[in-house]
Amino acid sequence: ICSAVNVNEADAKYFFPPKAVPTFIKQLKQLRNDRSSKKRKHGNLIAKVNKRAEKADVTQKKADVLLKKTGSAPKKAAVAPKKEDVAVMTLKKAAAIRHGEEKIDIKNQTPSQSNMFWLVIWPCLQNLGWILDFGFRPNDRYYIPPGVKRGVPGFKPRIHFFDSQSQVMKILNQDTRWNSRSEIVESIELHSLCLKIFEELKSTKKPHGFSPEWILEEANRKR
Repeated sequence: ICSAVNVNEADAKYFFPPKAVPTFIKQLKQLRNDRSSKKRKHGNLIAKVNKRAEKADVTQKKADVLLKKTGSAPKKAAVAPKKEDVAVMTLKKAAAIRHGEEKIDIKNQTPSQSNMFWLVIWPCLQNLGWILDFGFRPNDRYYIPPGVKRGVPGFKPRIHFFDSQSQVMKILNQDTRWNSRSEIVESIELHSLCLKIFEELKSTKKPHGFSPEWILEEANRKR
């Protein structure tokens, strides 16, 4: 109220008891500082808005000139997909892979341990009822055995289902439900032989000249 009627520090002694004057002066200074800060922020905001408006006006003028000269408007830059769109695309891809409408494509790719897993181990697991699921990020992959459902109480990650190829290989080698099956044993042996050939190629520093399919054929020939 005192600020509204322009009461200053000198007049404070007429409105407040002597003990309350220092407190009033402190609050009055704080109020003035707040007001000046708000004015500065408001001024900065107006300057930013004006700058953006000027930039948009210049861009529009350039587009108009280009349209008159060439008869076509400038191309807009590609916009990166939103996180929600990426999540939707990932879920659609997971559903397509799960229903056999899409497969992991490793053709014409450089040989690697991951590619040899997709080429040798994963088809065998799919025949046994395993499925591949995806998280919200494109690289979040879950390898799920038959009878297991991710996200359902009672099924825990890295115990009932797995998020890396190394975990899958570990469970295939150690769990009696899987290491006793002849098709699993054969796939693991073939996979090991493929990796051995791959390491031999790496030692010659020429793995890029061979495809994962060639390595698989060579492993089958050596068996």
